[in-house]
Amino acid sequence: MAARSAEPYLILAVDLDGLKPINDRHGHEAGDAAIKRAGDCLRASVRDADIVARMGGDEFTALVTGARAHDAHEVVGRIQGAVARVNQEPGRPHSLGLSIGWAAFDPERPRTLSELASEADQAMYRQKQERKVARE
Repeated sequence: MAARSAEPYLILAVDLDGLKPINDRHGHEAGDAAIKRAGDCLRASVRDADIVARMGGDEFTALVTGARAHDAHEVVGRIQGAVARVNQEPGRPHSLGLSIGWAAFDPERPRTLSELASEADQAMYRQKQERKVARE
């Protein structure tokens, strides 16, 4: 559809950091709440016309329509800002963290959704690994 309409978009691959430690230390109810808060942060950071989906476990995908590669940092910044606001709420037993990768669909150089999703996923895993190394 994006190729037919010559519309750019971003696909985001998002993973909740540290779900296992949250479940282990605070219980699965806290883990479920963390997943819900992550989804809330994503939905609050994109437009109603954009699509946010939980792919399973602690992984999400977002499709941001009308956005180009140069818009990705702004979108990711809004998401990270929403996470920071959640983490500032009083009484939080743990911090929420999201690793985010993205890929841009350029109608002048079309690629398949599968190719874009793979690129976004690889970028997310790189960020997740960089964040893990930084914590160690």
